[in-house]
Amino acid sequence: MLLVEDNPGDVRLAQEAFVKLDETIQISVATDGCEAMDYLHHRGKFTQSIRPDLILLDLKLPKMDGREVLEHIKNDNELKAIPIVILTTSDMEAELVKSYDLKPNCYFKKPIQWDAYGELVKKILQCWRVSQHFVSCPCGAELKVQLQNLEDFPAPDQTLIDCPKCGVRHSVPRPALRLFYRDSGNDWHTAAIKVSSHA
Repeated sequence: MLLVEDNPGDVRLAQEAFVKLDETIQISVATDGCEAMDYLHHRGKFTQSIRPDLILLDLKLPKMDGREVLEHIKNDNELKAIPIVILTTSDMEAELVKSYDLKPNCYFKKPIQWDAYGELVKKILQCWRVSQHFVSCPCGAELKVQLQNLEDFPAPDQTLIDCPKCGVRHSVPRPALRLFYRDSGNDWHTAAIKVSSHA
């Protein structure tokens, strides 16, 4: 997930709220619009960046504002499929973005208090519509797959995912975003997703 936000207080609130809700969510931060572009295009200090599954975009940003960032993403064939949630400070800002017909996935007004930010995070994930699919492998490993169910991205009904520990294949719904595994209740570990669609 990429959070594009220049306010350190809002960054901290978002990070704490997401970690409390799901400690497996990894958040990268860009503090202005130009940094966001560098991150998405693997430039400068972000040469090792990975494509985010979701972008949380503040509108009031230095160097390049959020509307320009959104417009760039929506006009880029390699980036436009990434879900984008706009974070606004007023209804007027949301209406301004709507007037440009740039179509982010969701709009949310930024809260001030931590408790309210926790509720916001729940709504964001609901908008993102990420579900958790769990699989118990015969080798003893437990797999957790984050699934994104967006009608805009048609995919085969099912996908085969290999267990990172033993290589056994399991059938899970598509599309799969992230794969985690653990042994006997230990900490979750991130694993590369190896998939092949059913014939």
